[in-house]
Amino acid sequence: MVIETATTGNAQEITWGPTSIPQEVANALNTFADTPRKAWIDTAWYSMCTAPPPARIFFKGARENLMSRLTVCQIASDAYTELGLQTEVDVINPRVVLKVRDQAKSMRAALPAQPYLPAPANTLEFRTGLDSLCHWTRPVCAPSSNSGDPCVRAFILALARRFADAFIDIPVEYVHALVTIGWPARSLSATRRVLTATVTTGIKLDAKAKLALESAARGATALTIHRAAASRHLMSASEQQEVEQLSVEIDRVRQGRRRFPSDAARLRALNDIAQTLDDPDLRADVLCLISKRLQDVAP
Repeated sequence: MVIETATTGNAQEITWGPTSIPQEVANALNTFADTPRKAWIDTAWYSMCTAPPPARIFFKGARENLMSRLTVCQIASDAYTELGLQTEVDVINPRVVLKVRDQAKSMRAALPAQPYLPAPANTLEFRTGLDSLCHWTRPVCAPSSNSGDPCVRAFILALARRFADAFIDIPVEYVHALVTIGWPARSLSATRRVLTATVTTGIKLDAKAKLALESAARGATALTIHRAAASRHLMSASEQQEVEQLSVEIDRVRQGRRRFPSDAARLRALNDIAQTLDDPDLRADVLCLISKRLQDVAP
């Protein structure tokens, strides 16, 4: 990351990826990153994240504990760090969405009969993907190229997703307080225009779906390992591969990465795994959950 400094008013700013933030914020982030977790409470970054008035409202009830406060410090630090490592912010131009959708419709209408298509295009996955582009709309949770600073909009959405993943909640005023650490002049109304009710609901539903998939994968893995240990026999190569594949799936989900190119593909893979479960009650529960989600995401 190329770092340049500039003076704005009385504050010195530093280049932070595709944008800039106050020098003191960058210093606090760097110090926080180099500090052991047990000493985070003594850092300037901890104070920046937990001192704003909205923090007192958020940290009540089940969240009235040090663990929740440290989690917020971590997700805010990760969001700022992720932005600082980027060279540019990917945004979606609504006109491009319309253009792609029209082109997909034209291609779908012009496709010859399936037997004459090349093998890679003569698949359910290809036709499903093309059909989805025919009905594509701009995701409500994606930053667009509308007026305003796209870097800040992208950061707000990224921070909201991290809150949803950690707490299944998006406290808009607290998110705004964390945003103003880097951009003090940002207005609450501008943040609210990004985090509308539609957007926050969509992000929270995605977080809940991710949690459900992780739980299903973890349950299937635990049952597979338990059965292997209980049977006291050496696992076959296919069984070992299944355990390893499920373990990788869990790790990638925890890291926020996608194991498969789409939610539908991931759900179909989990459906195949669930079909192998011996416990009928567990199998029925997992298959029911996956079936309901497939109806929501599959065309």
